[in-house]
Amino acid sequence: MNDQRRLTMAKISSFSIATALAAMAVACGGDSGGPQGQGPSADARGPYQGLADVAIAFDGSGSRAGDSPIQNYFWTYGDGSAVEDDVRPTHTYVKSSTPQAVNTFSVTLRVVDTSGRQSTAQTTATVERLKADAGGINGVVEGRAGSSTLFDATGSTGPFAIVEYLWDFAEGESDCEFIDPTRCRYSNLITPAHNYLSVLVPQGGTRTWDVVLIVTDTQGTADTATVQAVIENDYLITADGRK
Repeated sequence: MNDQRRLTMAKISSFSIATALAAMAVACGGDSGGPQGQGPSADARGPYQGLADVAIAFDGSGSRAGDSPIQNYFWTYGDGSAVEDDVRPTHTYVKSSTPQAVNTFSVTLRVVDTSGRQSTAQTTATVERLKADAGGINGVVEGRAGSSTLFDATGSTGPFAIVEYLWDFAEGESDCEFIDPTRCRYSNLITPAHNYLSVLVPQGGTRTWDVVLIVTDTQGTADTATVQAVIENDYLITADGRK
């Protein structure tokens, strides 16, 4: 009986030791579906800030290795660009990927060690840019021929002060030369008024011009916006000469 009891106690002890060892493996980062042992811990730092078309420096050096050294630092920048493998990469968010004056991107760092264990961390990158705004409702400014049509660039904004607002009212050389070449010069105003003459618009009809706004900030950065000027000419002479 004593031998049987000792055998039972030995089995219980062996089971307890095995259970304890398995628990320790899990606590140390082991995974039943992958390599056992302590895995890495990713650190993407951030959040990051920068300007469009200017490189931003990212830093994954705060990531910690586990039982094996880290061999890959995979960065995803949230703008559709290719994944990059570097500890301290730089990345440029181009204007085409930053449609607003302030744009926020989700940035992901995935580190992988030599044993195949991996860890992921996330942060954000806020990217500012100069953004021209030529106003209008749904991209259209309406006006009457022979009267002043108002344009508005007050919606233009950026990280630096805007120092120049150049408008091209798009009448073109033929219209300018036909009327007065000096009328088609740029206007450096935030809210200019422009008079599209009646002679340029069909009587009883409308004509559309694509007006261009170019804004420039203190850093010399420029951005362009367009708005359509739809001009109506309600001055109509009937067959009997009445207006």
